This record gives sequence, C-alpha cells and structure tokens, in this order.
Amino acid sequence: WLLSGLTEVPLQQRGIYERFGRPLAVLSPGLHVGLPWPFGRVRPVENGTVHELRLSDEPESQAQSTEPDSAEGPAPQSSWRLWDSSHLTDQSQVIASKANDRQSFQIVNMDIRLIWRVGLRNEDALNSQYQAEDLPVLIRSIARQVLVVQFASKQLDVLLNEQRASLATALNRQIQQRLATLHTGVELLSTRIEAIHPPAGAADAWHGVQAAQIAASARVAREKGYAATVTREAQQKAETRVNDAQSFAAEDLARAKAEAIHFAADEQAWKQAGAAFLLERRYHILGQSLAHTPLLILDDRLQGTREPVLDLRQYPALSDSTAPQKASTK
Repeated sequence: WLLSGLTEVPLQQRGIYERFGRPLAVLSPGLHVGLPWPFGRVRPVENGTVHELRLSDEPESQAQSTEPDSAEGPAPQSSWRLWDSSHLTDQSQVIASKANDRQSFQIVNMDIRLIWRVGLRNEDALNSQYQAEDLPVLIRSIARQVLVVQFASKQLDVLLNEQRASLATALNRQIQQRLATLHTGVELLSTRIEAIHPPAGAADAWHGVQAAQIAASARVAREKGYAATVTREAQQKAETRVNDAQSFAAEDLARAKAEAIHFAADEQAWKQAGAAFLLERRYHILGQSLAHTPLLILDDRLQGTREPVLDLRQYPALSDSTAPQKASTK
C-alpha cells in the first residue's frame, strides 16, 4: 500500500498529481513519490502526441482500409478523389447558391482533417483534463460550427476556384480561437483540406458545365485573335494607302513646282529676248523631236533653190495633204 505512492510517468506522457482530489502539479516523465492511494493519485496526460481528426460522421475503423497498401500495387481507395464516386471520409456541407436571381443553397462534399495535440504547457495539460470530457467530440463540434459560418456566404464556383492553402489557414485560425476561448488546452497544428467537390450525382453535370465554359472561353479567345488579325491587316492596308497617297502627292507637288520654275524662267527669258527666245525654243523642240528620227537632207542645188529640203516620204501621215518635195522649213 505504501508503494502505491511511487509512480512512474512514461516518456510519451505527463502526469497530473492530485492530493485529496485537488490537482497540485504537472509531473514530467520519470519516477515520482507522493501519498499512497487514495490520498494521492496521478492522472496521465499526453506529452506532445499528435492526432488526426476527420470531420466526417464515419467511424475511424470504417474509414481505414483493412488491407495493407504496397508501393508496387494500386493506389489505396482513400486517395481516390474522383468526383463521380462517394468516399467514406466525405461529409456534406450546405453552401450558398443563386439561381434565377433568387437566393438558394447547395450541398457539397468535402474531406477536411484536423491535426491537433494537447498543448505543451502545464496549463494546457490541466485544461485538457478538467475543462472537457471528450476532446475529439468537442473539436469536431467546434470545427463544424466554424465551417457553417465560413461557407454560408460562399458559392460552389468560389470554393472550387479558391486556393485551398489560404482557406485552410483561415479555418485553422478561427477554430483555434474558439478552442482557446473555451480553455480546452488543445493546440491545433494544421487544418488540411483533402477535397471539395459536388456530390457524386452532380459530378457529371458539373463536368458538362466546366467543359462548356472551357469551350466558350476557347471560342472567345479564337474570335478575339481573328478580330485582332483582321484589324491589323486593315490597319496595314490603310497605312499603305496613306503612304502611297502621300508619296504620289509629294511627287506631283515636286513636279508642279519644277514646271512652275521652268515656266517662270521661260517667261523671264521671253521678256528679255523676245522673238529670238521663241525661235531658239522652236529649234530646241524640233531638235528633241528629230533626235531619234531618221532624216534625209537633200542639197538645195538639186532644185535650184537655196532652202534646205526635208524628205518626209517616210511619214505618210505628213505627206497626205502636201507633196514631200514641197515640204520645207527654214
């Protein structure tokens, strides 16, 4: 009976020493001496043991596979995340919805797991023993309350597109705040979201909606690309026409300016030289016209005249009205 006051606390546990039913101290792993039973007793408390808690209603024994998994074999069923099949670890959650401009609700399946342990402080060990009767039931109840509040204003497309890491961090923070408010002594290490998807019956319809959305996005992108191509081609043609018109206008303007300069020079020369300028210009034009024309000049002594004679017999158009031998110029 005296030896009942000698207590050994294992390495993976701590002990709360009670004297006459009143907790006095938290004992670390090792050998401790106290009053014999029933005047003194030691309650075992976990020392950093990590637990995983599923929020589904299925018992842990049913959720676990009975057959061991091998590295070379197929993936275990617990890792299947196809939407068209139900899972034992899933739980149903009501979320917000909007159909035909009216507020409604939808049901989604999700697999959320909590990683927790009893806090390492002495105060956490005391609270875990005297503030709650069943810690897993309490944690699951608080977590479900947080999920109802968190998902009450979120729709399905928002949940499926939202980053799971940020959502899990927000859930972990809110659940930990409620556990701390109740002084449960529980330390929530992490909240892991394994899957969020519609119910198995709505998976095919949701896949069709996603496929239609992807096809519509692809068509919109293709039409935008075609519109951009047509626009660029039209802009290129318009710029080409504008550049051609500007170049033609510049050439015409330069040609007109050159003609104006020549005209001004001719006018000034005519004013200064008079008839001599006109005769010189006439000879110049005649020389340019006959530069590449075969020409035969006959000696004026053949006819007894002093004027040179131009043989226009090669030009029928010019010799129709007058005889070639009569055509002459000074």
